[in-house]
Amino acid sequence: MAEPDWEQLDQLVRAHMDEGMRLAVRLCGSIADAEDVLQDALLRVVRGYRGLRDAGSFRIWFLRIVVNAARDWRRQRQRRREQTGLDATMEAVVDHRAGASEPDLMTRVLMWIDQLPSRQREALILTRLVRLSAREAAEVMETSEQNVRVLVSLARAKLKARLREERLTDST
Repeated sequence: MAEPDWEQLDQLVRAHMDEGMRLAVRLCGSIADAEDVLQDALLRVVRGYRGLRDAGSFRIWFLRIVVNAARDWRRQRQRRREQTGLDATMEAVVDHRAGASEPDLMTRVLMWIDQLPSRQREALILTRLVRLSAREAAEVMETSEQNVRVLVSLARAKLKARLREERLTDST
């Protein structure tokens, strides 16, 4: 087996690093967590890289690895939360009695996105925030375009319902 072309890998990673970081930030919600996820993804890229016949396929492969690393990070975070109780930061945002000021609408929407089921959250972030096509998102998520569209539709419906609830409670 031939030695992988590490120079090619370096060029490909550099070309897609910013997009991978933006995706990781959106999936994780913070730069610090995204850096950890991206570091894990890069380790996976190096371990899994054997050279590419088509350098154009690297982008989707790389973004898929970032999504998978973020999924693993979320599962680990959930296990830690279950072991340590409520996340203090989220508690401060949600519990207004604790003296936390009312978060603005964008903060609440981001929180709602974070609370979506993982596949809905991923589809929404990939198509609406990272601006991948449904076909590209389907490749990253290893699913069908139709499934991506359904997941995005479900996520949007949940966010609209939350927004309606918010407006009703604000007006009472």
